[in-house]
Amino acid sequence: MHALRQYQAEASDAIIAHLKRSTAPIMIEAATGAGKSLIIADIAHRIHKMTGKRILCTAPSSELVVQNAAKYRAIGEPCSMFSASAGGKSTRHPVIFGSPLTIKNRISSFLRDFAMVVLDECDLLTPTLKAIIDAMRAAQPNLRVVGLTATPYRLGSGYIFREWPDGRLNGEDSAREPYFAKSVIQIGAPRLIREGYLTPPVIGAINAVGYDTHGLLPNRQGKFDAVAVDRAYHGHGRKTAAIVADIVYQARDRRGVLIFAATVQHAQEVMASLPPSLSDIVTAETKNRKDILARFSAQKIKYVVNVGVLTVGIDVPHVDVIAILRKTESVRLLQQIIGRGLRPYDGKESCLVLEYATNIEDHCPDGDLFAPRVKAIFLPSPFAPGSWMIKT
Repeated sequence: MHALRQYQAEASDAIIAHLKRSTAPIMIEAATGAGKSLIIADIAHRIHKMTGKRILCTAPSSELVVQNAAKYRAIGEPCSMFSASAGGKSTRHPVIFGSPLTIKNRISSFLRDFAMVVLDECDLLTPTLKAIIDAMRAAQPNLRVVGLTATPYRLGSGYIFREWPDGRLNGEDSAREPYFAKSVIQIGAPRLIREGYLTPPVIGAINAVGYDTHGLLPNRQGKFDAVAVDRAYHGHGRKTAAIVADIVYQARDRRGVLIFAATVQHAQEVMASLPPSLSDIVTAETKNRKDILARFSAQKIKYVVNVGVLTVGIDVPHVDVIAILRKTESVRLLQQIIGRGLRPYDGKESCLVLEYATNIEDHCPDGDLFAPRVKAIFLPSPFAPGSWMIKT
């Protein structure tokens, strides 16, 4: 049986209290490393005991489904998994952990006797998840919906909730059609750092000329143009080599370095300047990702270069250097990247953040990594007089 930390118990109590008086979708903001899996387990267990009904807990990846189910079993309770990619399709137990697509394909199994749906990484709310909830609510009007995320905002729509815990409301300039009525409680990284549950980040001084990313501007879909990306990162052999040399030097007394590259070609150029026996690369096409991460976790290699795949749902607590060699359109992604280095580890006093683009300048202009700027910007469109986009 896992005992809840004080803030985890506060979060569970706050959610239960709110669920008793409202059927509107609500959420928790919990920083990376807060232990969302244990909060999910406690809420699911309590609501099942209170109502006698079943609980469905979803997550966007099979790894998170397995992790959350394991945490539920760790509190001493059985549960089922309904995820083809995780290797199980069972509804035997009253609390079920599943993957959205597998659930949608068997939605008839989820239309009776459910009290609540819990959405892990709820900022990744997809049409598939919305369709699942709509179908379940049509059959069960009192169904409660609870989301958890470390980053409650999305590129293109801003904050995903309307009301803050203190009652303040988000306007249309910062939250466009938010799904969740209220963020019931916030468990921020500063509190977790003060209480010793997270490692403080330190923004490092850069001793190499970074990439010129000022020409990278979002297009009408909020993404960077591929041609501009190619021009910013590719073929700058000397610059990339100097940046990697700076990373290696600054990480000389540290244990694990996670490097974020812009493209596969860029990652390969980075790899060319790293010590080959201590380095590896992970992309969406990497077949032996688990083996690489296992060697990284065992500290058999020191450097891992990745392209957009090691931002959510991985737990490598010894990482104490985050090197950002790419510009991101989204502050959500920036927060997830930095969060990979904040988990505590024996002897780890800080996480060094090395930034070779303009992300902190763009998204955290005050220099506070935990106070990002979320605002609306106007982008012209050839299809209409104008269109709004929320910059996050």
